Amino acid sequence: RKESGSETPNPKWQNQRGIPIYQSILASSDTWKRLFPTRRTSRRILPPFPTMLNINLFKFCSFLRVLGYLMILLFAAIVSLTYYAVVFVTWGPLLFPSFSFLAFFVLLIFHTLLVLLTWSYSMAVLKDPGPPPSREFDEAAVITTATSSAGYCTRCQSARPPRCHHCSICQRCVLKMDHHCIWVVNCVGARNYKYFLLFLLYTFLETTLVCLALIPDFIRFFGGTNLTKTRKLSPGAFSAIFLTSN
Repeated sequence: RKESGSETPNPKWQNQRGIPIYQSILASSDTWKRLFPTRRTSRRILPPFPTMLNINLFKFCSFLRVLGYLMILLFAAIVSLTYYAVVFVTWGPLLFPSFSFLAFFVLLIFHTLLVLLTWSYSMAVLKDPGPPPSREFDEAAVITTATSSAGYCTRCQSARPPRCHHCSICQRCVLKMDHHCIWVVNCVGARNYKYFLLFLLYTFLETTLVCLALIPDFIRFFGGTNLTKTRKLSPGAFSAIFLTSN
């Protein structure tokens, strides 16, 4: 029997407050809030009758987040077009029927850089850039605001530590914020700065390799050679090589 004064334990699918676990996970997921801009990402306390001094025109920058989703699709399209031009059209056919060591080496480096590029891009998109510290810091910062470099964000209604800036697109404060990149639909901050730099490095190396790999066909084209006849390329494949080279 259960004693009258004892509390009834919650089921396994509920947390201590009686809220279903899946709802609490979705509600607290910063990635979910960032990838779906219809959800509010900050709890701002606005005055009932805003004056001209209280109006923040930068809040309209949040619409740029919608452009970021198109940039992700554009990134996937560029990667797909490059993969088709390099692997299926240019260097892949050189492996069969006669094996080419140069083609094998180019494709090996290409796939290695492509995996690293995609991994760093995914981490830059999904990794939280770095939220401000917890409420323990808020209480200490509010007390020591006048004697330290820590400030207070009027938009987030919370303390702002040093080197923390408010993003007008994400509508939140980010630690060591560098900028908001629409290509990754995320701010570049303390926690994902490394992945963003790796993404830029691997992109530079990959594009350099692709340009060097497609230069022979590019030179043949401007030299007067008809690649659609000599290499039996379709107009679509030739267009893919031309666009990727540029």
